[in-house]
Amino acid sequence: HHSEVLAPSEAHVVHPLQPKICPIDEDLIACVSSGQLMVGNAQTNTWVPLTKFPADEGISAGMPSYVVQEEFDRYVGFWWQPPDTPAVVPGPDTVYRILFEMLDERHVEEVHLQDGHTLETHRYPKAGNANSVSDLLICQFRWTENQVSHLQRLRLPRNLLQLVPGGFEYLARAGWVPGGQYVWCQLVTRTQEHLELILVPICNFQDLFWRHLYDPVNSDFVTGVSPKPSELSAQNLHPFIRLLVEKDEQRWIEINDLFTFLSLPVRSIRCASADEQSTEMLTFIWASRRSGYTHLYLMERSWPKRVCVGGKPGDVTLVSMLDAEDVSTVQLTSGPWSVTGDKIWIDEKRQLVYFQANREHPLLRHIYVVSYSRSTRGALTCLTPFCAVTSSNGTQTTLISSSLSQAANTLSYMDPAFPLSDSGIYPLSYELCAFDPTSGWGVLSSSSLAVTLGIQVVRIGFSSPPSSAVQGMNIVQFPTTTHCGWLRRHYPYAQFLPEDIRVCKPPKVIRFDIEQSARLGSSGHGELPIGGDATCPVYGQQGDPRSTRTWLYGLLFTPDMPTPPNGFPTVHYVYGGPGVQLVQGNHSRSTFLRAALYTHFGYALFLCDCRGSSNRGVEFAAYIKNRLGLVELDDHVAFLRFVAQNTGMIDLSRVAVMGCSYGGYLSLMAAMRYHHVYQAAIACSPVVDWALYDTAYTERYLGLPQDNPTAYWNGSVLRYVAQMPSDKVRLLICHGGLDENVHFAHTSDLVDKLETYGKPFQLLYYPNSRHGIREYKHLEASSLLMLETLLKPIRHAAEYLE
Repeated sequence: HHSEVLAPSEAHVVHPLQPKICPIDEDLIACVSSGQLMVGNAQTNTWVPLTKFPADEGISAGMPSYVVQEEFDRYVGFWWQPPDTPAVVPGPDTVYRILFEMLDERHVEEVHLQDGHTLETHRYPKAGNANSVSDLLICQFRWTENQVSHLQRLRLPRNLLQLVPGGFEYLARAGWVPGGQYVWCQLVTRTQEHLELILVPICNFQDLFWRHLYDPVNSDFVTGVSPKPSELSAQNLHPFIRLLVEKDEQRWIEINDLFTFLSLPVRSIRCASADEQSTEMLTFIWASRRSGYTHLYLMERSWPKRVCVGGKPGDVTLVSMLDAEDVSTVQLTSGPWSVTGDKIWIDEKRQLVYFQANREHPLLRHIYVVSYSRSTRGALTCLTPFCAVTSSNGTQTTLISSSLSQAANTLSYMDPAFPLSDSGIYPLSYELCAFDPTSGWGVLSSSSLAVTLGIQVVRIGFSSPPSSAVQGMNIVQFPTTTHCGWLRRHYPYAQFLPEDIRVCKPPKVIRFDIEQSARLGSSGHGELPIGGDATCPVYGQQGDPRSTRTWLYGLLFTPDMPTPPNGFPTVHYVYGGPGVQLVQGNHSRSTFLRAALYTHFGYALFLCDCRGSSNRGVEFAAYIKNRLGLVELDDHVAFLRFVAQNTGMIDLSRVAVMGCSYGGYLSLMAAMRYHHVYQAAIACSPVVDWALYDTAYTERYLGLPQDNPTAYWNGSVLRYVAQMPSDKVRLLICHGGLDENVHFAHTSDLVDKLETYGKPFQLLYYPNSRHGIREYKHLEASSLLMLETLLKPIRHAAEYLE
């Protein structure tokens, strides 16, 4: 056999970002380079710019704004048009279209960061200030003899956000409907209480006047020549289709990627008579929190097909909007648990949806499949009811199915889903990394609080092909998961620690009923079933005695030594902000390394989530609405005291609080407002004043500063500086000079206020670090030195046994 070695070649394009392969011709690749949309041929390495915007002046193509990337998790700003039929053969006459986002940031405030002897400039919209302006355009071209030909840049007669009524601010998501005749987009208002899913017919994108500079207000290139009113008229526009509206005026709308159209293109329904209008129809899977938790819905929408919209020539204020008829909305999943992750997989042949959720327990993730077939809709099963079997050398050798239910936990503060003793088996938490529903092949990762990440190849398949007879009997066929091989095995996390690090005990998983603490301490809460099929009772289900409780969850790591009479000096690691779940039942490398470090030096490490954290439902998350910084630490302190009282492992007279980003913010708040609880506070990259943070995040939870000044002032650390003790240095602040997320200006304002009030503190300034501090060895050493001074840890058991 002769094998050919294929060596990769570097693309002849400067700093390419987000490369995407054309779905029609796999040799064509689009990317973004220096703010321009590029297309190239992989065979010839020929690259051609499709746009020529003045990126240095703040106008760019193909990349979303900073806040859309940071706060909405969208990093792509262009999308190839899919083929109208599956078997399109590319040729010289093939027309390619790329939908792309054009971004105008000229009115966004510039922030300058000191990078050595030079300045870094970033466009950063602070709360209450101007955002960037987004628009959707289409590049249409042919590829002939390694060159772009027949290039047209198509746009709407006015900016998309101005055409659609409703006062929308953000282009949260966009793409093509299967078949490529419509563009879809998710538009969100500034305070993110209102979302609409809109369809735009591609015939509304027109080749109008183009010049060298774009004016987002007048939607034209500024040259002193205005386009003719007839060319900008809405008279010839096909109506936009409003498929869906989501509103939550008391809280906010969560943006996610758990959304997909079924692969069938828009279906036209013929009329029964010539007098009736023909209609079009679409079916899609959508995730919504309308039930109180994130769940999947099957939605079918139809609308009359109209050729054009009447209107006055030159009227481009608003486009005509058709509200699609709600033919069907079916909730596929339900219950007091949430669909999680950022992807779903559809098997249209068997009408199944594969997804990830925390149905079995808030700390665990499992893989599920639910049917959307008309006869069996909502039938659901768990595909990952597995438990690790560990050999004597600590490696996992097999997988067995298990309910993981354990003997009733006699300690009411310990979560019964997790082991009470150090030798117990911790349940696994899963993530489906990649999956092809057609073949059934997938890559599945898993880990627990006892073992590191394992990655396996699995086959999710059926014992027999779909049977119409079975479907007719309302019996759904569910697949089974077969383990095929390991890409990476599980190992006890201690095997990856340096030999001179003392291993800590396995973490204790503790739960705390924050709203009904008077009932805590009783035993006999029963077993917690994990895994099984759709008939298994799950966490919080009706009939479960815990369904009326509001559980908070925490992890407690302690040194592998006898507990001192008064408990261990303790580091309370916090985050506490929205959109994050700090405590989970998987192996978090950063958490376990932090635990190994501090327990090695004689400290216990405690971390917990509070009300306001994610994946626990709408009401749980919305607890902090308009109250950032005011309520989170009440939960943390109550949980800390509960653990100390029930375990005897925490010395409440020697507790330090530590956190980064939002956790740094809460650490500062603890230093000011809870100094009677915490003897030391270490704040890394902390928010200090929400008026200095970005629009999309801050306004989601606090509204605009001009509309809600009290919430901004109450949530500012600066308000409470005078309350901080002045007896000794209790506060360590760490911040990077190049932090492009939470700017050093936050810490600068805090330092000025601390000095004004004569408060002692220590500042670690890292001029070359961004939001994540790279000089972690210096940071950890400095933190340990401060803790050594204030908490005086017991390093060895002999120190108190003598």
